[in-house]
Amino acid sequence: MVYCFNKVESLLDFDMHHLPVFASVTGDSLSPAGDSRIFMVCCGVCRQIKVPCTKMSNALPFILLFIFPMLLSGAWFPKTLPCDVESSEGTVTVDCTDRRLTEVPRGIPANATNLTLSINHIPHIYPTTFSHLEKLEEIDFRCNCVPVKLGPKDHVCTSHLKIENGSFAGLTRLRSLYLDANQLEEIPRGLPATLTLLSLEANNIFSIQEASFSELGNIEVLYLGQNCYYRNPCNVSFQIEKTAFLGLKKLTILSLKSNNLTQIPPNLSSTLKELYIYNNMIQEIQEQDLSGLPNLEILDLSGNCPRCYNAPYPCIPCPKSSIQIHSKAFDSLENLRILRLRSTSLQSIPSSWFKKHQESQRT
Repeated sequence: MVYCFNKVESLLDFDMHHLPVFASVTGDSLSPAGDSRIFMVCCGVCRQIKVPCTKMSNALPFILLFIFPMLLSGAWFPKTLPCDVESSEGTVTVDCTDRRLTEVPRGIPANATNLTLSINHIPHIYPTTFSHLEKLEEIDFRCNCVPVKLGPKDHVCTSHLKIENGSFAGLTRLRSLYLDANQLEEIPRGLPATLTLLSLEANNIFSIQEASFSELGNIEVLYLGQNCYYRNPCNVSFQIEKTAFLGLKKLTILSLKSNNLTQIPPNLSSTLKELYIYNNMIQEIQEQDLSGLPNLEILDLSGNCPRCYNAPYPCIPCPKSSIQIHSKAFDSLENLRILRLRSTSLQSIPSSWFKKHQESQRT
């Protein structure tokens, strides 16, 4: 029997039922016919090497060189794994998107760095769920329990995703975590301090407290949008504690879009470079609302006070017909490059807004 591989990576697809054949190299033969052949990979060429059975033991180091390091490193994965696996330049990506999974599948290679489990039906995450995947740097767990009005009508999720405390704590290399559209009611606890990106959009998180981020001092990108709006109604006031973002000293991108906010949250991190707060219910921007954001480069206030005539969505007109912006509201934004004010019913733009921002892009 001859096993030929065009490249080393092909060994990953090798049926592990053949392992007894390789394990028998110290025995009498490698094949039923006694034709003692082994494989060798060299520059993409498979060469047959006939070796007398009495010298089979000499082939053992060669076989171990290729097979067992992969087993020990976790590079091998079973053919029953319902996911696509790709390896490139030290990154091992496992994609289990839309496989109708009800649990995290077994057999994910231990050296996986990027894991996608989006658009499935996994209802629970336990501390043991990812305990054997210590090299993970990114987890995409979006859309396992999509809010009723946002999700598919043929599979309505009626019970939110449950995440046990500390389920991600052991992943000390994890940098990016996407948990959008899972009907989560709070920010998970016990997240690793290594996280730099956290996405929690389209959930049922209506209250944000300073304690929610006590473990996340390294967060740079935070997405919290679409937790409370007409397509994902919350029927309560969206609340942000005044000191909620004070501890996020490295935060550069913050999205709070579509949350029915009535004002810009106070005490935002001075490190912010991008703030997306569009499609809320902000009617007025005071002089000091943006004063603590000297590094801000992109500000999107679109969709606050929209015109409601023939609006294809529930729309509440502003009592003063357009958003009210103080003439000095943008004065402290010395690095502002992009200001978006679409659909705010503005009837005029004061030139004083842009005296310090001649290079700003107004859209």
